[in-house]
Amino acid sequence: LASDGIWNNAWIANGSCGPTACKLPKLRTNSNNNTGKPYWVQTGQVMTFFDESSSTRRKRYTNEEPTIQDNDQYVVQCDEPGYIPDEMCVYTCTDGALNAKTYCDVANPEDLCVPIREATFSKQCSLDFDSDEPWHDGKSLKQWWGEVLQKYHSQRAEIFSRESDIPFYLGHGAALLAGYGFAAQHFVGGPTPDAEKDFNADAIEITGWVPRTDYAFGNDSLRGSTTVQAPGYIQNLVTVDVMGTPSVTGPIPDFHPEFKIASLLRDYDPCDDSKYLGFPPECFIYHPAGFHTGSGEMIMFRTPLSNGDIDLQGICTVGETIPPVIIPALNSNMANIGATLGRAGGLTGLHPSSWSMHLCVDDDINHPYLCSVHPNLPVMDNGEYVSVDAIPFVSIPTKMHKKLCAERQAIGPDVCTPNLDTAYPYPWTQHL
Repeated sequence: LASDGIWNNAWIANGSCGPTACKLPKLRTNSNNNTGKPYWVQTGQVMTFFDESSSTRRKRYTNEEPTIQDNDQYVVQCDEPGYIPDEMCVYTCTDGALNAKTYCDVANPEDLCVPIREATFSKQCSLDFDSDEPWHDGKSLKQWWGEVLQKYHSQRAEIFSRESDIPFYLGHGAALLAGYGFAAQHFVGGPTPDAEKDFNADAIEITGWVPRTDYAFGNDSLRGSTTVQAPGYIQNLVTVDVMGTPSVTGPIPDFHPEFKIASLLRDYDPCDDSKYLGFPPECFIYHPAGFHTGSGEMIMFRTPLSNGDIDLQGICTVGETIPPVIIPALNSNMANIGATLGRAGGLTGLHPSSWSMHLCVDDDINHPYLCSVHPNLPVMDNGEYVSVDAIPFVSIPTKMHKKLCAERQAIGPDVCTPNLDTAYPYPWTQHL
């Protein structure tokens, strides 16, 4: 590997890369044998949606040294339950050269998988739910989490029978989401603005749930999507659309909900070092801007940057990815994405880049823990989890946080002004 992160001409001459293709390195087993089973999975580019019902399926590789096509992008993920990548690492094939530097800061991607509670971002966000010490506004984390449990866990039967007045929107459709569960969105149109949010249970605006493992999942009867070829959807939902998002208005039969995850949302800015409701930036994971579909999947919008890169890691702020920016981008690419969007059940919501703090819950409900995805969701007897995307959530430890801010400042103030030419910096929809 050359010093600039590009596989050099010797590799090309030896047949490892051709003029329009590259070879991904094999992900070797690391020395401690606790690898988390790393694998390469296809991702990118600006607005590529991988349709499992067609020939544009997302590719993945484990022990192979696959040849990938020009402009293809692959990210490291972890197959072993309970493991996540400690940071995001994406390799790109560009003009026949494998770029291992632009979107990756590690020398050995096979060593990226770590137990979720040992991830760097988790260590940098220390949360003590036993302490009575004030955390924010004179309230302890212990007291705050007790309020969250009282609102959601203690009222789970009423929420799912719709005897509760807690809003229940399906911004992620009827899907049982991988790493999250059945997502209950407790707002419509947009979350509570940061400046108006208080340190109480209402600060949690999306919750994740699972039914008993014998629940009878089926195909997507709510939105009729076909892009996911697996029974991963809640059945017999009674809903009405509110601003294009389904609102659950009737009981959800046979679900028997178990509270698994709580999300606190925050406006994203890689140069913001401030605490929010007492939580430092390291507590939050980056969720890219984009469009949620009825299938539970997501059409990401990874902003084309002014330097010819795309925003895979989180350079662009919430204000630079708001709907007036990303809707014209979707419209400009509609000729390429429209048919797939129809098969995905249409849109159920859209949002700018965001920070989200995820608190996962296991058997000890009084001691949640920081997570990006839930590491211990149960295996279902009659259904499968639906993947939102290859990289829906990205942890941003302090080092990465500072790097993204520095890159943003170095590129200049117009770094995130998107060029709506869907061929720039390379085809927005890679599988064309």
